[in-house]
Amino acid sequence: MSETYPRDDFDGVPEGNPVGVHRRTRNPWAPVVPFLLVLVLVPLLAWGVATLIQRNVPEAEVGAAQSQSQPQSQQAQSTVDQAQSDVVIPDSNVPTAAPDDPSATPDEPAGTTEPEGTVDFAAAVTVLNGTTISGYAAEFAGHVTNAGFTNVSATNASTWPTDQNTVFYPSAELRATAEAVAAAAGIANVVEGGFEEAPGSVVVFLIN
Repeated sequence: MSETYPRDDFDGVPEGNPVGVHRRTRNPWAPVVPFLLVLVLVPLLAWGVATLIQRNVPEAEVGAAQSQSQPQSQQAQSTVDQAQSDVVIPDSNVPTAAPDDPSATPDEPAGTTEPEGTVDFAAAVTVLNGTTISGYAAEFAGHVTNAGFTNVSATNASTWPTDQNTVFYPSAELRATAEAVAAAAGIANVVEGGFEEAPGSVVVFLIN
């Protein structure tokens, strides 16, 4: 059987056309083209967006920044002017005392006074209970003792010269001592005068 056939119309295919019915010659650049397009178009697109932003946005921001900086600079200048106006230039004609001058003594604070007299913590202090509360005098005597007084006694009162808690002192030299006793006992009323039941003693009389 012969393998040669006579030529027909199907054998006249121009050169370069697809060979066969179902196959076509593939272009070797076809797989590469999409990547090339991405590499070229994406940078161009990014560059275009960046250029657009640089042209539009900075102008508005610069204008706002300038409008905000002007009041701030004006305010800073006014602050400097105010500070300069507040500076007091000392007068060279006014004499000033030298720091080491003994005659230049600082002013004493207003309202401070030295205590009059000396507190005698060994002075006799008698606490008299003019109430019906048992142990009331001993309680206040404890307060006075805790304040540092060493000669404190407590007993019941037999006379009632006042209707409020009072500290009596027999003479002016015991005034500071009486005030210290009153402070320890929490009594505000301090009166100069002797007490018959305890002559020569600072007396804490309790009535309420």
